[in-house]
Amino acid sequence: MDRTISDNERTIDFGSAAEALESELAAVCDTGWSELTEDLRRIVFSGGKRLRPKLAWLCAAIGGTQSERVLPLMVMLELTHTASLIHDDVVDDAPKRRGVDTIHVQRGRAAAIHSGDYLMGRAMQYLKAYKELDVDKIIGDLTCEMCVGEYMQQDTAFSLEKQPLEQYFLRIKRKTALFLKACCLVGAKVGGLPEQTQEQLGEYGLNLGMAFQICDDLLDYSSARKTGKKGGQDLRCGVFNLPFLCAAQLSPEPEMLALAEKRRKTNRDVERLIRYVKSSGGLDRAKEYAEDYTEKALSALKQVPDGPARKSLENLAAALVRREA
Repeated sequence: MDRTISDNERTIDFGSAAEALESELAAVCDTGWSELTEDLRRIVFSGGKRLRPKLAWLCAAIGGTQSERVLPLMVMLELTHTASLIHDDVVDDAPKRRGVDTIHVQRGRAAAIHSGDYLMGRAMQYLKAYKELDVDKIIGDLTCEMCVGEYMQQDTAFSLEKQPLEQYFLRIKRKTALFLKACCLVGAKVGGLPEQTQEQLGEYGLNLGMAFQICDDLLDYSSARKTGKKGGQDLRCGVFNLPFLCAAQLSPEPEMLALAEKRRKTNRDVERLIRYVKSSGGLDRAKEYAEDYTEKALSALKQVPDGPARKSLENLAAALVRREA
């Protein structure tokens, strides 16, 4: 028998807001220079989840804020994220992003850097809509933290000594989790929510971001990955993610640890390391960390008003830890 769905069990439809976001992103990509426009459209519309603007929209929706008020914020967050991805791909020399050619592969590194800078510049133009809410300070602080996180990653590459577990958590906090926290926080601010609710949503975003990055680490060991990236990409780059660090704690085999620090790895080397992580229980231990952070994210929502937006945030957290791409 069907049962009645209560208000706090309903979710909220992102459809119309998503359509408005896609339309605005298309306008941003229309640069007046055909090659740049083509490159930006290829990356911007390559199948991203739009997670960051969705988080901001849902948090604003808790306060009943209309989508029109949140749209500039959503666009700004997605552009900032995409700009960072373009720059990351240059640093990592990644040939694909979400299954399509990266800009530096088709046009060169300089063109890719300028493309990322263009999107960041356009992103900053949207901040004027929220000058009274200190959104610019939050995004400015976030951008600095992300850069420090990326610098840390490059500076410690291929060194297990420089990448202990506590350093890993600090790095992913700066690179990923603080961005999701900022999305929730600025969405709550635009939504006019009380300061305590803003803090709870920020705490939700922070823990969601930690879980999200750990799940991304787990996908680095999956043959089912749909992003276009090779499996074991972190290991190739000397970045020791959580499954590997857990494996190193559980079964510290000297040969495998030395192989991980090798700067030029063959495909066979990477395959051996992936088997080592799987056989040592590294994946299972990392999943436990992801589940713990997800529980912390859900716990933070308990102080947030019930309703469809909160339910959607709960469902989003659950879905992220089950994702396959």
